[in-house]
Amino acid sequence: SMMHGTTAILASKMGLQDHGCYHELCRLLGKINATHQLNELCANEQFQAWIEQVYGFTMDSLRRWEVMPNSKHYLLGFWAAMVSPVILLQEKAPKALESFIQQVTVAYVESRLFMAEASADPNATNDWDDPLEDEVL
Repeated sequence: SMMHGTTAILASKMGLQDHGCYHELCRLLGKINATHQLNELCANEQFQAWIEQVYGFTMDSLRRWEVMPNSKHYLLGFWAAMVSPVILLQEKAPKALESFIQQVTVAYVESRLFMAEASADPNATNDWDDPLEDEVL
């Protein structure tokens, strides 16, 4: 199943050094909530191991904010789509899920602060465009 396969990939980190594979895995995870409801995912016996792997992958990705920044929004979308079902399911939602969502949110804010700090450093050599240097016609 998809859950078993992605758990194995995330646990082994197989192929994730390749930027294309990393990006496609982020895209796949971002689309999971569009095709599956949380209660369907939770019903799978693999769910706990899977969500822990997705959480770990997301946290690692956010800590490495300078790598593949255009892939992160898929992961953020995944976690954002978990918020409403957790609120609706309340006591029936997995206990760790709310904590994971909060920690991902904090890690995202911290990653943006690190990025802002790096952008403000005149000696830094960043691979992204500085929006303050953009001239709008």
